[in-house]
Amino acid sequence: MSLSVVIPVYNEPYVFTAIDELMEQKEEGDEIIAVNDSSSSEEFTEDFENFCDGEEVIAISGESSGAAENRIKGVEEASNEKIAFLDADCRPGEGWMRRMDEALEDSDLVEGAVVYGSEERCPLDRIIENRDEENRFLTANLGVRKEVFEEVGFDDRYRVHREDTDFGFQALEAGFASTFEGDAEVFHMEGRYSPVGFLKDRLRYVSEPLFFSRFRGTPRFEEEVKHIGKLLYPKEFAALFLFAALAFLPFNYLTVPLLAFTLASRYQLMKMQEQDCGFCPKDFLLMLLLVPLALVAKRYAIWKGALRYRVPVI
Repeated sequence: MSLSVVIPVYNEPYVFTAIDELMEQKEEGDEIIAVNDSSSSEEFTEDFENFCDGEEVIAISGESSGAAENRIKGVEEASNEKIAFLDADCRPGEGWMRRMDEALEDSDLVEGAVVYGSEERCPLDRIIENRDEENRFLTANLGVRKEVFEEVGFDDRYRVHREDTDFGFQALEAGFASTFEGDAEVFHMEGRYSPVGFLKDRLRYVSEPLFFSRFRGTPRFEEEVKHIGKLLYPKEFAALFLFAALAFLPFNYLTVPLLAFTLASRYQLMKMQEQDCGFCPKDFLLMLLLVPLALVAKRYAIWKGALRYRVPVI
């Protein structure tokens, strides 16, 4: 039993910790394949190459078109029939490689648990988790048999969003079996969004219309994306429309700040409910500005994707 671990990398120094821990778990026949995005900085690329020279790691240069394409390159390089995907900002839990290896003996796809590395959380922390919810197929911790990947594969039109869910949904539709292995844990290392990073993160929704067009009307899609007809994220669109309308009303110097406070408060409550975040005064003050701007950025990305993929959405 042998496993090939594929890690797409883009300017993420956490990957060195992940590789160190994988090396401790690695057994004969296992592979660690790190694919560095060609748009990574020269400084990081030099550090990455120097680090991998001293380790038993297959280090290859990837594309600049995103993580999906680089995972494809990693799988093409793999010599084992069992593949495990790990994100560069995650570290594997104890025994992770063997647990994924064993689970792939009985299943075509294996979702592992993703646990955030810190108990203290603020709304602008970058939190990725999946403790027990199946059919999310997060590539932060996903195992797949190579034959399944070769039949279904990642759609490289997705860059950094939805390619994993799209892959999982298509694999299930093709009749492949999936299981959730809670003991195969990885820990998402703590990270913070900068204000600019928070806004840029919303631009990843450019691929949402493609996902929408492929799976709308299916039960799994209904659970994943809330929509009405051809309207994506209706509550957010309504809030953005209301915000724009109030900006042109008299006394907007009162109404606009009030709406910004309402939007920031709702975002804070959502984070507290969904991800157990605490109330962080600094983050809340930033959200008064960032949440309205994030709505604009996200809507821009959705409309851009609608034009790119010729999908009629509002």
